[in-house]
Amino acid sequence: MNRPLLLRNGKAVLARYFVLGFLFSLPISVLADRNDVLTEDDYLGDVPVVLSATRLKQPRSDAPAAITVIDRKMIEASGAIEIPDLFRLVPGFQVLRDEDQRIAVTYHGFSDNLARRLQVLIDGRSVYSPFLGGVDWVNLPIAIEDIERIEVIRGPSSATYGSNAFLAVVNIITRHPLESKGNTLVTTTGDLGTRKVLYRQGGAAGKFAYRFSVGYREDEGILNLHDGKEINLLTFRGEHQFDAKNTLDIQFGVNNGDQQTGDGSQSNPFRGTKTKTNFQQVLWRHIVSNDEEFTIQFYRNYTDLKDEYIATIGFLNLLNIESYTTERFNLEFVHKLKPSRNLRLVWGAETRLDRNRAEGWFNTKKYRSNNTKRLFANAEWSFHPKWIMNAGAMVEDNTYTGTNLSPRVALNFKVTPRHTFRFAVSRAYRIPGAFEERVNAVLKLVDGTPLDILALADGNARPEEITETEIGYSGEFPKQNTRVDFKLFYSRIKDVIVPATDNAFPDLLFGDGQAAVFINGGSARIGGAEIEIQWKPTRKTRIHVTASYARNRGDALTDINPVAVIPTDRSTPVLTQSVMIMHEFPRRWHASVAWYKVSKVTYFGAGDDTGGYHTADWRIAKKLGRGKTRAEIALTGRNIGKEYFDYNKNYIFKKQFYLTLKLNF
Repeated sequence: MNRPLLLRNGKAVLARYFVLGFLFSLPISVLADRNDVLTEDDYLGDVPVVLSATRLKQPRSDAPAAITVIDRKMIEASGAIEIPDLFRLVPGFQVLRDEDQRIAVTYHGFSDNLARRLQVLIDGRSVYSPFLGGVDWVNLPIAIEDIERIEVIRGPSSATYGSNAFLAVVNIITRHPLESKGNTLVTTTGDLGTRKVLYRQGGAAGKFAYRFSVGYREDEGILNLHDGKEINLLTFRGEHQFDAKNTLDIQFGVNNGDQQTGDGSQSNPFRGTKTKTNFQQVLWRHIVSNDEEFTIQFYRNYTDLKDEYIATIGFLNLLNIESYTTERFNLEFVHKLKPSRNLRLVWGAETRLDRNRAEGWFNTKKYRSNNTKRLFANAEWSFHPKWIMNAGAMVEDNTYTGTNLSPRVALNFKVTPRHTFRFAVSRAYRIPGAFEERVNAVLKLVDGTPLDILALADGNARPEEITETEIGYSGEFPKQNTRVDFKLFYSRIKDVIVPATDNAFPDLLFGDGQAAVFINGGSARIGGAEIEIQWKPTRKTRIHVTASYARNRGDALTDINPVAVIPTDRSTPVLTQSVMIMHEFPRRWHASVAWYKVSKVTYFGAGDDTGGYHTADWRIAKKLGRGKTRAEIALTGRNIGKEYFDYNKNYIFKKQFYLTLKLNF
């Protein structure tokens, strides 16, 4: 009989994690400066409350899933230029970079360079691409300086956020306008032509508070590659407080990006692509009572990418149109209430229209649309002083795959008020993006004469499905100023959508390949363990430790006629680890260092085994001035150690240094 996947070849690694958690729970006050020891009141003043797991405010220990919070101090201490780099601090997360500066974020690997199995929200607005799937991190209309915190739900959450909340959910929460009063100017300069400027102003006029930011950033990309970029950004957030019960929140943003691409060959010439992105978002919140409120939210996302060029192969001039336009309209109603002392509920309804136009990919100038309707509910029931049940489900109907039901149930057992065990089971779906559902890419001459089929989808793909079982532990140790979160998980994934080559569509032009056909042709079982530790040995020191162990067993279809498959084992790194240490020195000096490690992995489509890598970043900052006028100067070093790559062997990371000046006035 086969042993469970989680235990197979993993006992030693799991034992290390249990020992690590135990050691951090031991008395550690001997390591602290006696004049700087935290009191229990200091520790309890930082009890985390999360918003994302069920859409209800909860202590993290009451939530139905493992949650990581990246707060403002961690964001600043990381020295990150790009938002995706922050997720290296989350257990089990990996960041991938491909040529053309495409960045992907994934959980437990099992991804290509688009990372379609992760839902990302900004203030409750989904930025998941309805065309390609995944997230275009480079062209998001948001500045990293405007982020207040990031909540990461490590596990399926379709019961709360619908399809595509598959492996995990990232909810980015921006700073409230009242937290951004005054003027802020941030400038950064560094290696590889990195230059970045951001100006932000916040204020209030009567009952209206506002914040707007304008920014510019550029860099040369990776040395010896034609992948530099220039990005312009403008965002606005305003909140009008009509009275004690009614609030209107308005947001909009614009992002224009010019990016270099191509390798200089005749088939892929040097060129520039232009991406225009904008969004509008309105949310009305009405408070009925202390125990009841409802919100109505509308938002629109728009992205337009221009990339059209002539490729020369032999004596043929071929027209390549890789441009696309995608637009989303979303309307949502959410009602929160407390019917009894021990029961809290949230329910809601949502309707969405996604429109995509991509002549080169769809072989038509017409829009391809997907209509989605959702109805969901989540309940938190404290039926016993030591037991909490979170149960919820979402019913979703969409044009592509019909109706799906995504349930989740979790039981949290409080051994003591500070030590909680969690038992959870959830099911989630990922519907295909428009590209996977409607692609009909045809190779054409410049005059429009078709030559060959490159990629095809028949529109009959089923949604990908995941069922995950989780056992978690959340512990707080006030005397040791330590918080521990531990998770055991086992996921079964089926109906994975893959691009398999089909001999029924031979390569008529070159004779060395076939068309890619998108089809349900993969499955996997992923099991493992994760630990996250927050430790504050002194008032001025904070240590964040994460580790993840995961094993993947499955296969994916690569060819049709004859059938051929490849194992998915190597697509998930067995080990992912990180450590961040932050400390405040006398005279307002601040320093931090972060270390990251990922074991060897071969992601889908990469073709190159990373061989495993580890790297480190550090940051030193000096704060100046007090009162209204303040400044900070910081030096950041990144990729300290050996050169490495995390997805594409041509995208190699070397040591880089940045100098940042921040002025508040």
